[in-house]
Amino acid sequence: MKRSKGYIVYEGPSEIDGGPIVAIATNSSSNPKTGNIMQLWIMRADVRPTLATKGGEDRSVCGDCKHRHFNDGDCYIMPFTGPLGVWKAYKKGVYDTLDDFNIFNNRILRFGAYGDPHALPIDVLVMIKTNVRNSTSYTHLWKTLTGLDLNISKQFTMASVDNLKEKHEAQELGFRTFRVVKDYTEMESDEIICPNVTRNITCMECKLCNGNRNGSNVKNIVIQSHGVKSKRKLKKIG
Repeated sequence: MKRSKGYIVYEGPSEIDGGPIVAIATNSSSNPKTGNIMQLWIMRADVRPTLATKGGEDRSVCGDCKHRHFNDGDCYIMPFTGPLGVWKAYKKGVYDTLDDFNIFNNRILRFGAYGDPHALPIDVLVMIKTNVRNSTSYTHLWKTLTGLDLNISKQFTMASVDNLKEKHEAQELGFRTFRVVKDYTEMESDEIICPNVTRNITCMECKLCNGNRNGSNVKNIVIQSHGVKSKRKLKKIG
């Protein structure tokens, strides 16, 4: 039997603002940085990503992240590329509805190829994480998490931070951190440059951005800002 191109993992309200969202796991990727791993796309279910980015509805999946294009930020994910293609395929009925989390068995998954994983209910994240062999995961919502959500998140998710103050705050909560910097001279002793930059290895090979799975003493990750402000591009696309 032919394997599905992807699976609808969740359809329902966003944990961020209650807006209707969908999470789709695609089986393969041509992304040269991540390698050929599964990708989890979290998007508004009712609005195509390009329009959600223009109108601000992307808050349902991105929260108040300062890198959102809606805020004239420099997010490196362009909504008119991968996210739009996945959303169109979803609307055409290309993807199967997930009925068994075993499809993640022995796979490596990128949580949030688009969108923050904590837009999803924590039980969905736990079911995926329990089954995958390994994963990469990042959240800008780490400041908002408490109780069980916080304790679970820091086990498999990197806190995305934008300065040293946030880095130290996230570490106080028990997170490892992924920090964007202007210059690598800003690094601290417990940080290393993303190995994709220094050694040209993929996320599939590296496996460092998986929270505390390898222990809390593993180095934190730093990368230079690599986003593109795309406000003018987005105005041309509906």
